[in-house]
Amino acid sequence: MAEDSTRFKEIFVGQKLAQAFGVNAYVRGKRVRIWVDDYLPMRKVGDDKKDLVYDQISEDGSAWAAILEKVWAKMSNNFELTIGGSQSEIFKTFTGAPTYEMYTSQFNTDTLWKILDESD
Repeated sequence: MAEDSTRFKEIFVGQKLAQAFGVNAYVRGKRVRIWVDDYLPMRKVGDDKKDLVYDQISEDGSAWAAILEKVWAKMSNNFELTIGGSQSEIFKTFTGAPTYEMYTSQFNTDTLWKILDESD
């Protein structure tokens, strides 16, 4: 995913419209566009600082992770239902790519790198 930036860019709709973000996702194998507003819940941290409640703004000031988390919460009905779960399910939802989980402790480093290299 990270090696090809177009994969990541295809998740987001090319523009922000009317205080909303569009995100492409896959529901039951079909691509759908989900819109969320640009309101992100904040909490006060210290006297004059605020931080996101469910995520954090990255060092470069971008909030793409918080937007994706908000879309996931919308698909899950609320933020509270996003706690826990499977990372592979989220990856599949936003990329449409097939996923599976494996316990890496059963493999040595060379085998793991070979599996990762062959899976792309």
